[in-house]
Amino acid sequence: MPWVLAVGLIVLGACDAPWAGPVLPDGTHQVDLTMVAEGPPGQPPDIVASTSLEVVRQTVIAREIGFACASPRNYPDADPCWQRLPGRNDRIYLAVVTTNECAAAIKEEAWVGGRTLHFIHWVGNPSCPPGAGALASPSWRLFSVSRGDLPPSGTLVALLELQGSESGSVRSQVI
Repeated sequence: MPWVLAVGLIVLGACDAPWAGPVLPDGTHQVDLTMVAEGPPGQPPDIVASTSLEVVRQTVIAREIGFACASPRNYPDADPCWQRLPGRNDRIYLAVVTTNECAAAIKEEAWVGGRTLHFIHWVGNPSCPPGAGALASPSWRLFSVSRGDLPPSGTLVALLELQGSESGSVRSQVI
C-alpha cells in the first residue's frame, strides 16, 4: 500500500497545482480577448499591437523576412497573413507568437491597467519527450480587444508577459 501513496505523490508532483495560473498585475482589470486567426510562422516570443490591422500585418511580415504571404496553390482559401480580414476601427489588434509547448497547461488572458495592456501567456509544467519541443513551428496568432475596454486616448503599451515554466516579457506600443 505505501507504494500506491508514493506513486500518487510522484504523479501529483508532475501536475500543476489547481490554483496555479497567471500572476495578475496589481491595479488591473480583465478585458475580453478575441482570437481572430492563425498567422504565419514566427520567431517567439514577440508581440505587435496597433489600432490598424494593416499595420500589424505589415509589421509581422517585415519581422518574418522571407515568409511568402501568397496562399499556396493547394489551399486557395488560406489567408496566412490576414490579407482578406477586414479591419475594424473599434478594435486594437495584437499579433502574438509564443513557443509551442507540449502536454502543458496553457492559460492566456488580457488585463489592462493604466496605459498598459498585459497579454499574459502562462505555461504549466511541460512534459515533452526529448526533442519534441522543436517539432512544431510556432506561428503568429491574431487577437483583438475592444477599444471600449481600454484607456480612451494616448499611447498604450502592449506587454507580452511569459509566466509559469517560462519567464520574460516583450513590449509593443500602440498609438
